[in-house]
Amino acid sequence: MPFGMGPCGWFMMPYVTPWLRYAYPWMPYAMSKEEEVAMLEEEKAMLEARLAEINKRLDELKG
Repeated sequence: MPFGMGPCGWFMMPYVTPWLRYAYPWMPYAMSKEEEVAMLEEEKAMLEARLAEINKRLDELKG
């Protein structure tokens, strides 16, 4: 039995897993297609913003 789970071990896990998704969105179920698209678009926007900051700093250093 895993450390810290007490005497129930994995016995209660099927009853607990529906609530785990709210605490840990990456488990135990996969995201829906719409949620994944929204997450990837948000990540893309953050990466593009970071890339713009890096390019701006490179321009400052070069010129």
